[in-house]
Amino acid sequence: MLHIRFRERDPDAVLAESPWPDPPRTQRPREVGFPCASRLLHLDDHQARQEKERLVNVAEKERNEVLPRARGEAAQTIAEAQAYATERVNEARGAPARFDALLATYLEAPEVTRRRLFFESMDLVLPALQGLVVVDPKLGGPLPLLDLERMLQNKGGR
Repeated sequence: MLHIRFRERDPDAVLAESPWPDPPRTQRPREVGFPCASRLLHLDDHQARQEKERLVNVAEKERNEVLPRARGEAAQTIAEAQAYATERVNEARGAPARFDALLATYLEAPEVTRRRLFFESMDLVLPALQGLVVVDPKLGGPLPLLDLERMLQNKGGR
């Protein structure tokens, strides 16, 4: 088998050994390309560049998806924190004003204000209790209560 290496030998010497008829001398031998090992290295280099470009594109795609979402979440978190801080400041400023208003009412009618505060507190506390036990000091024990809520639930469940 005939191996032709243009890089190492003179093209005229190669043509002299060629089994084909002599081409006209005005034509130059055409370029064959890379030798086998060099061609493989070239292909590996080309594939490596393509893989690098692909990975860069994948990374940029992920960056373009993740960064805007992260920036939006960060802006939302900052806005929520600022709203919470504003709410807390307003509550802190409003508490003394409410106390001053309550004090003025108490100074005008202490007994009425005291009872009103007691009933408002009971309205907040009693609904949270599951079972209600009232102790009557005159009876010396718990006062029997009529549990209307349970009776209404049982009647509606029939």
